[in-house]
Amino acid sequence: MSQQGSTQIVATDKQGRSYRYQTDGEPIGVGSGGQVFLARRLPDTADAAADEVRRVAIKVTQSPKWKTYLAEEARLLHRLQEQEDQLVSHMGGGTYRLVRIHSGPEPLTADDPYRSSLIELEYLDGITLRQWFDSVWVQGPQPSAEQILSEVRLIAQQLAEALAQLERGQTRLVHRDIKPDNVMRTSRGLRLFDFNVAREDSASTKTQHVGTPGYIAPEVIEGGVYDTRADLYSVGVLLWEVVHRRKFDPYTDTVKVEGRAQLRWPTAVTAEWPDSFAAALRQLLTGLVTDVSLRLPSAAALLKAVRSLEDQHSVAPSGNDPLAPLDMISLLSELRPSGLAAVVTDTSGKVAEQALQNYLRTRMHVDDALEDWLLDELRQAASPPKRRPTLFVLAGNAGDGKSHLLFRILRMRLSKEPELLKRIRAIADATHALAPDASQADRLSTFFAPFADETQAHDDRVHLIAMNTGMVIRFFEQTGARFLGLYRELQRQLGLRRAAAGEPKPAWRVEVINLDLRDLLASTDGVKLSFAERMLDRLDPEHPEGIPSPKWGECQACPAFQLCPVAFNLRALKLPVARKALVRTLQRIGLDTDVHLSPRNLWGFMYRLVTGGTERYDLPTRALGEGPCDVVRTQAAKGNGEWLLSGQFTETLFRQQAAGAVWQALSRHDPAFSSAPAIDHLHTRLSIKTELDNNPETIRKLGGDGQTLAGLSLDALTAMLPRDGSFKGGRRDAAVRRQVMFDEEAFQAWFAQEGAEDFSKLLRSYNDFSHIARTPSQLPEDARTRLRELRELVQQVFLLGNGRTVDGAAYLQVSQPNVRARNELLVRADSAALDDIFNIQKIVAPDVHIEAHVGRPALLTALGYRPNQVTLTLLGVRLTVDLSLYGFLRRVSAGQKPSMRDLTQHQALLYIGERVGNELAQARRAKDLYVWDADAHSLSRLHIDDFGQPHLKSTR
Repeated sequence: MSQQGSTQIVATDKQGRSYRYQTDGEPIGVGSGGQVFLARRLPDTADAAADEVRRVAIKVTQSPKWKTYLAEEARLLHRLQEQEDQLVSHMGGGTYRLVRIHSGPEPLTADDPYRSSLIELEYLDGITLRQWFDSVWVQGPQPSAEQILSEVRLIAQQLAEALAQLERGQTRLVHRDIKPDNVMRTSRGLRLFDFNVAREDSASTKTQHVGTPGYIAPEVIEGGVYDTRADLYSVGVLLWEVVHRRKFDPYTDTVKVEGRAQLRWPTAVTAEWPDSFAAALRQLLTGLVTDVSLRLPSAAALLKAVRSLEDQHSVAPSGNDPLAPLDMISLLSELRPSGLAAVVTDTSGKVAEQALQNYLRTRMHVDDALEDWLLDELRQAASPPKRRPTLFVLAGNAGDGKSHLLFRILRMRLSKEPELLKRIRAIADATHALAPDASQADRLSTFFAPFADETQAHDDRVHLIAMNTGMVIRFFEQTGARFLGLYRELQRQLGLRRAAAGEPKPAWRVEVINLDLRDLLASTDGVKLSFAERMLDRLDPEHPEGIPSPKWGECQACPAFQLCPVAFNLRALKLPVARKALVRTLQRIGLDTDVHLSPRNLWGFMYRLVTGGTERYDLPTRALGEGPCDVVRTQAAKGNGEWLLSGQFTETLFRQQAAGAVWQALSRHDPAFSSAPAIDHLHTRLSIKTELDNNPETIRKLGGDGQTLAGLSLDALTAMLPRDGSFKGGRRDAAVRRQVMFDEEAFQAWFAQEGAEDFSKLLRSYNDFSHIARTPSQLPEDARTRLRELRELVQQVFLLGNGRTVDGAAYLQVSQPNVRARNELLVRADSAALDDIFNIQKIVAPDVHIEAHVGRPALLTALGYRPNQVTLTLLGVRLTVDLSLYGFLRRVSAGQKPSMRDLTQHQALLYIGERVGNELAQARRAKDLYVWDADAHSLSRLHIDDFGQPHLKSTR
């Protein structure tokens, strides 16, 4: 089926279903067995209005012989794909390294004169390893030994994963045609395709001479018995070509050993290499291209050898490394959520980007107590004796680090424990189906089958899955009654419901690790640095393992170094006072906005904090080809002090608008606009000192030496600033912000005004109460006092907002039908009755997430979780006391009478106030009811006589 230009192909399956494809021109692959086209799968007639079409590859053959091969390829690929979860989990999660088939286990029949056979395959973006080799690797500059070894390790590892997935299937397979033309470098790394001649590893296939000359193992050429080790030889030849940067020549690059041709190795190519690199490479390739009796026994053995090599020879970027084209600001900009470090898909198809991504991810890694907790739990659950079915659900939202956590545990921490990995079934990406005629729900139903209410599915492996929280809820809402028990348990652990009294425990073990609860600003044990502080450690430019460290020498040599805001920010955030002030400010903003900081968006925060954002450097005067650091040098040379000042992190924090909820919240709490007396005094003192930045006392208090702060030349910067006294961006305001973030005394004065210290202490008391709710007598006295104060605040609001005080006695309103009446029906609110209604143990409900983790305190500690609001339940109505409501309660306590508008803003207060009055009235029946006459300003007692008639008697 030779095609010229775009052509439509129609094919049918065995059931008579029709499929339409539009090719994109010439074949993208041609071989003796047929042609491969890039095509678009068109919607069927019933879906003709669909906007999207699927991009696929279709493999077509007319030859009767190759139709048989194509049918076998379809059968094998489909069978492998059905086992995808199992094959990937054996590798510790990660990427499925084999091409997927979309058309099922049998080929389609094309509607053409030849009745061509056709299979629909997954479209693999990128280029083949052959194209990369010829156009990139050979044509590029001479790589260093470190770069060659790094490339060899990358290719060897990912091909080993592909072959291991062939070996791990229900039947071992031999590909029999491993070569660069059959390997694609894609955005998800290397993918193996073209299974034309792949066969099961059985006696009938062990003597067939198939493959591509140059890559065929000697035992295959000789017609002898061979097995999966023949594929390893082909990988060895491929790696040999990478090392030598030329194609292997079977005539000149082989030697005779005992009458058998063997690949010439080792060669002089490694003579100039460092001994450690040369020895490592010789060991690896020798294990692949040696005689079959001495060759590595399996792909799993190759994978183990590569990982061992990686542990011994960690290759740092050097020479023509991917960091070379980047300046400091460009490197730091990769920390943003859209940068290379944040994307889930790897970039193995693009060497420079892959190396940069690997560098960033390695240096951005922060030791995580949660990783250690999950690793220990998995080890215990997967180790014999097996007690009961076990499920771990890693829930959270995008950017919470689910994939990274699984990668760390399965691909790194457990990589040397293959027997343990066999007992773990993992899904790292639950967002797609395994076949076009299946769905995501089908895949998840199969995975969760051992935990169904009535199940016959027996699987004694530990099940581990990463899912977005919304996906968890949506899947189980749609599956109906099959997983009711599991869903109820997941809801309880996610904090979506509280367990009912006497509720039976499930027959299996379920552990939900809810990353939505993780607090990156909290110390996990009260002693160690918080996750956020450890992230800041990774930004230390002077630490050998810091992200910026390779570029720090260039920064120090830059003529703008002493004025550069980015260099200032990196050094400033090392200082304990500034770092503590930043973390506490973020904690305060978190209470104010309920912002959930994930690792991804916290890295994004730090990127913007340090660099000011990439848009800051897009100035009209920026020349073509100039990098961000060139812009800084230009502005410093021009003496643009305002621009340089605006890049300091103290300015970025409080002045930058429309950059997300965190910045919007911070801008409302700008220290330059605070009204705390101590800050006011600071404002006054600074505003009359026109040479503020040169003031020795201020500089000394800010922790600098002479006239510098964290290496920033304050005197030089001051000389550049305008002296027009402008308010925004003015010298005084900038100095106040710096003073607050670098001087602990000034920070405490500001934080006392803005920091919600009392509410933070209440939350700590509530946290203690929630942990020991079943034994409240153990609650410390300080915590009891704060909870009592909260009760009194709430009670006072009800008395002031829903009642009135007459002659020193308190009364609450009772609901009445005639809302237009000028009279109010009241009930006496004596302290004994109110104390009963507002009893702390009755109204304070333990935090739902702490309650859900009873018996799992170590997990809560690893998450760093702590409540950010207090939950009360008053007369069956839930009242959530957050920072906003707490502030309102405190204002009422200070003498502000709540208006109806205030109560309407907090609807629960208005509703509960009426319920409290009604509750008291119902308890008293009609004995202690009163009527307030608004016109006469008089109070009368309501009396019901023996005949049920009401009478009013003045209380005066």
